[in-house]
Amino acid sequence: GGAPTPPGATPGPEPGAKRARLSGEGAVEWRTTGPFVGQWITRSIVDDDGLVESHSVGKVVGYLSAEESDYVDDEGRPTALWRAEYHTGVLKGDAEDLDEMDVISSAPRP
Repeated sequence: GGAPTPPGATPGPEPGAKRARLSGEGAVEWRTTGPFVGQWITRSIVDDDGLVESHSVGKVVGYLSAEESDYVDDEGRPTALWRAEYHTGVLKGDAEDLDEMDVISSAPRP
């Protein structure tokens, strides 16, 4: 944290936000190996009208399997999570927990 929340970005965590059990009973640590770990991503920052106003580049640095994460998808199924840390743009210095579709949609295009 520390940086102000950019327009269109979601300040977290909100009810139902993606997050891992990082403290308390049953706490887990992010795995530093796994699918997508080490991959660079680019997240679009959108304004209140849904238009892209900037981008932030980050790197996937952690992974939790569906069994380790406490996040469930829209249908109530346990879902894996990835931790991304941002290196550029308005999200520089921040981290975000992403589901698989977030990671895939943020991956570089060939």
